[in-house]
Amino acid sequence: MKGSEEIKSLAEKAERGDAVAQYQLGSTFLDDGNRDLDKAEYWLELSAKQGCPEGINGLGHYHFVLEQYIEAFNLFKEAADMGLAKAKYNLAYLYEQGLGVEQDDAKSFGSVS
Repeated sequence: MKGSEEIKSLAEKAERGDAVAQYQLGSTFLDDGNRDLDKAEYWLELSAKQGCPEGINGLGHYHFVLEQYIEAFNLFKEAADMGLAKAKYNLAYLYEQGLGVEQDDAKSFGSVS
């Protein structure tokens, strides 16, 4: 959980259009200690719209938290196609568990290789 000073510093950067800060701030609001899903969605969408792979993946995580697995899959795939390793792992998990896609162990393994 991030403290109020760290959140304030991130918010200042995010408000200036820093896509990475927007991603970090949005992710902070997904954290159980700071949970505010409206703020998380707002900041993650701004980051994703700028093409930030971490922001796209973070927006996928937001949809995952809401159990919107198809939307999460699409966003994880977009970030994975940009080369983001975390997104490849997230895709593998969805394939392994059959969330938003048909369960497929071969695709699960292939997503991370």
